[in-house]
Amino acid sequence: MTINIPDGVAYELVDSLRGGHLLLIQDYTFSRTNRSSRLWFCSSKLSSQCKAKVKLSNDKVVSHNLEHNHPPPRYFKTREGTLVKL
Repeated sequence: MTINIPDGVAYELVDSLRGGHLLLIQDYTFSRTNRSSRLWFCSSKLSSQCKAKVKLSNDKVVSHNLEHNHPPPRYFKTREGTLVKL
């Protein structure tokens, strides 16, 4: 599912190998700490101390910071749509 956020940037909700979901925005992945959370953090938050984040409410972006301090991760998407990090 691809959805456009207010600034015209598209995001996609994809499955992860661990059975959860990831947001994919401009080749960067975002994860959340629990399923009920509306705040998605860059998947490299801990390893790179990245401050990029997206807040969703009813599948709409309420606020976002898409500035990353690292290059996007390398991954491929399976036929089923699951992201696999290389």
